[in-house]
Amino acid sequence: MFLGAGCFIVILLLIGFGIFGIIGALIEGGDAEEYNNNPYTEDFDGDGIGGDKDDHDYYHKNVK
Repeated sequence: MFLGAGCFIVILLLIGFGIFGIIGALIEGGDAEEYNNNPYTEDFDGDGIGGDKDDHDYYHKNVK
């Protein structure tokens, strides 16, 4: 009886963590899209180095 209840609790916990993980991934994915136009991290001038002074200047002159 206790073994069956323990297995049931473990299964419920695994399902709960799975649902929590899916919801967390969806929420986190939404936040990542907000920072795509960040001149401090993205490469706007195409030199391969993201977030330098040239990217910041290019962003404020041409993008924003």
